[in-house]
Amino acid sequence: MRNILFLFVLLFSVQSFASSIPATSAELNSGFAATVTTPSLPVTSVDFAKMKMSEIEKLAGRKLKLKEKIAIKILQAKASKVNKGKDKGNYSKRSKTAFLLSILSLITIVFIPVSVILAVISIILAAKSLKANDEDRKARTAMGLSILALGIIVVGLMIWGIFISDGVFKLFIIN
Repeated sequence: MRNILFLFVLLFSVQSFASSIPATSAELNSGFAATVTTPSLPVTSVDFAKMKMSEIEKLAGRKLKLKEKIAIKILQAKASKVNKGKDKGNYSKRSKTAFLLSILSLITIVFIPVSVILAVISIILAAKSLKANDEDRKARTAMGLSILALGIIVVGLMIWGIFISDGVFKLFIIN
C-alpha cells in the first residue's frame, strides 16, 4: 500500500527534466552514443481521475490488492473534485445571461408579464448551466433570484385579488 501511494506521490510531485533539458554541445561531442528515453509515467491529475484500474495496474507492473484499489478510487475522486474546483471562477455565458435576466425580472416586477417571462427564461438557463457545472454560483444565484421574483409576483397577485374581490374580504376595502 505504501509503495503504491509513494508511486502516486512521485507521479504528481516529481517532474522528469531529462526530456526538457537539451544536451550541451560538450555532451554531444564526447563521442558516447547515449539514448535518452522519456519515461511514460508523468500523468496529469485529469488523466489520473479518468484512468481505469487495469491501466493503473500496468503502470504499477503488478496486480493491485483490494486496499490499494480502494485507495486509488478515493484518490481519483479527490482528483476529480480538484479538477472541478479549478473552474470555479469561470462562469459560462449561459449562467451570466441567467443572472442578468433574473435581475431584470426583479427590476421589471411592476410589469408582470415581462417579469414572468424573464424569470422563466432565467430559470431555464440557470438549470442548464447547473447541469453542466453543479458548483456554478452565478447560476445558483440566478435561480434563486428568479424564484424570488416569481414568488413576489404570486403574492402580489394574491393581495391584489383580495382587495379587488367583493367577497368575504369586502371589509378591507374602504369606500
